[in-house]
Amino acid sequence: MTLRAILAFAAAAMLLAACETATIKSTGPEDTAANAILRGEAALTARNFVQAEELFARAIGLDPAYLQAYDGFGRAALGAGHFEDGIKVVDRGLARVVASPERRRMQTVKIDLIAGQGGTGAYARARSVLDEALERDRDAFTDGALHMAMARAAVKFDEPAEAARLARIAVKSGGAPMAEGQAMLGRLDDQLRAGIGNEETRAIAASASITRAQLVRLLYGEYDIAKQLNLQAQAAAPTVGDLGADPASQDIRLVLGQRLRGLEVVGGNFRPTEPATREEFAMLLEDLVVRANKDRGLSRRFIGSASPFPDLSATRASFNAMMTAMGRGLLAPDVRGNAAPTAPVTGTHAILALRALRGL
Repeated sequence: MTLRAILAFAAAAMLLAACETATIKSTGPEDTAANAILRGEAALTARNFVQAEELFARAIGLDPAYLQAYDGFGRAALGAGHFEDGIKVVDRGLARVVASPERRRMQTVKIDLIAGQGGTGAYARARSVLDEALERDRDAFTDGALHMAMARAAVKFDEPAEAARLARIAVKSGGAPMAEGQAMLGRLDDQLRAGIGNEETRAIAASASITRAQLVRLLYGEYDIAKQLNLQAQAAAPTVGDLGADPASQDIRLVLGQRLRGLEVVGGNFRPTEPATREEFAMLLEDLVVRANKDRGLSRRFIGSASPFPDLSATRASFNAMMTAMGRGLLAPDVRGNAAPTAPVTGTHAILALRALRGL
């Protein structure tokens, strides 16, 4: 955290401490809770989370009855990773209201904060927030955002069946929660299909991020690379300083001998424990597609084309590979519709893509 961020967060903490017993005096006609909330929402949109915390804290100090400020502070704290502070502030807001849309919004962000904080009993604590909402507010039964927050918690704490049940409720609610619920149900279905196999495959399928070494293991188990590329033990492999003499490392060396893009050795190291990114995986997939089709032209097909993704430049080294992988249905845009080239590839996506490629 930068010095500026530390000072801003300290200022927000001081404001909240002052709010415990008294309100803050306004410095002028423009210094109102409503204006502080507007500026806080703008800071949230810009992902300036600590600044947003400070502004929402000021809004609470200027007018503690302004319920939107508690919800806003919770969302800002969630983005900043200040889970405990966010929960404390949201609880103060919850104490001010019984059953209302404002209360449900605060309960929604509280569930996200508890899940973000994690730790022993976190899932049960998050669940108690939803249960309390359902007991006190009949409209909570059809609140899609509230159920999606609990569905996200269920995914995090490895409760896929419950996550699917909650997501289906959100889908029926319509609006943004419906779209998020549909996307989650699709991911859960993919994870279920990807998890078919041995124990190692099931463990990788549940991973939100797989390592480069795990990706090589999937090349053997899901793509059957030894047969597909006729790997030979005598194939010349580059010198690698961060691999041992164990069988798994020898398997990696065999693959590295193929000089596949996306699995390059940099500075003499393979970096087996680093997450495999989506663009690395796309370059690997493209290389395998090119070799399977014996058509080098596939590696240049999209060169000179405009990029349909705001986060993927047409001049990026992985551009053709990303477009090839997505064009063939081997890789999908992320939940926001972005290419997300530097994001980690999930175990589910890697398994399903390699199985599909093997069947082509």
